[in-house]
Amino acid sequence: MITIESDVLRIQIDPMGAQLSSIYHKQHKLEYLWQKDPSYWKSSAPVVFPVIGKLTEGKYRYRGKEYELKSNGLIRYKMIDVKDQGSDFVEFVYEPDEEDLKRFPFPCQMLLRYQIEKNKLIVRAKITNTGDGDLHYFYAGHPGFNVPLYDHESCDDYYVEFEKKENMDIYEVCETGQLLNKKEQFFAHENRFFVRKNLFRKEALAFVHPSSDSLMIKSIKNDHFIKVNFSGFDNVAVWSPYIPDKDLRFICIEPWIGHTEFKGFQKDWDEHEEIAVLHPRKSNTHVFSIEIDE
Repeated sequence: MITIESDVLRIQIDPMGAQLSSIYHKQHKLEYLWQKDPSYWKSSAPVVFPVIGKLTEGKYRYRGKEYELKSNGLIRYKMIDVKDQGSDFVEFVYEPDEEDLKRFPFPCQMLLRYQIEKNKLIVRAKITNTGDGDLHYFYAGHPGFNVPLYDHESCDDYYVEFEKKENMDIYEVCETGQLLNKKEQFFAHENRFFVRKNLFRKEALAFVHPSSDSLMIKSIKNDHFIKVNFSGFDNVAVWSPYIPDKDLRFICIEPWIGHTEFKGFQKDWDEHEEIAVLHPRKSNTHVFSIEIDE
């Protein structure tokens, strides 16, 4: 486990998947990140690349060939090398190996940097096309936050508040966790909703093109907050597993470049709606941040 810290926060990152494993507030003595209880969800904040969520039957087609990708892609299942590290930052480098290229035939590189500035964690992913053809990909953050933060509280005490008043749709989600190519209105000049377990019967609230650049998780029972800035991302999802006999324990905030595949998608990989494209030797940088109350 790799540790970086500031005067306010101590952050731990697992080289397995370069995954955030702890966001600990030193003064509050409080853990904000979900702690991988496998009876709910065995991850805490996977790096999602080059696919978001599940593909139809775990497969996709490209130029006449069929390939397989696990849920959320490649990086979350691999040990990722550290390229550089200091007291308040760490940078990982991912390049697909021979086995990865059998599943995703696009030579590329991701430089993934975690850096703390006081009470803020900045997550920067620089994706470079190192091949000779176009690179098509999806990318997302997936941090899970403890809701509630305290044992004596309920998830019902918490709400999600977008930066701006929104007139915003969500995608409908099917039983497989994939999206349906249908939308329904969620906000009508509003910007917040209370966390309720029943909202996640299909697990994800997939918000379409928010005008806000950020959202916050807040409580009516305490003054703590979590702010996620997702400026530059296409969409944002709020996710939690629906387990009928268990209370809701956390929610994930997922900034998306593109979105999860539509159920029954049959076209080639590069024909996905909103898929990012990089020409040879070009790079894209995607940045989101997590700010914790001081």
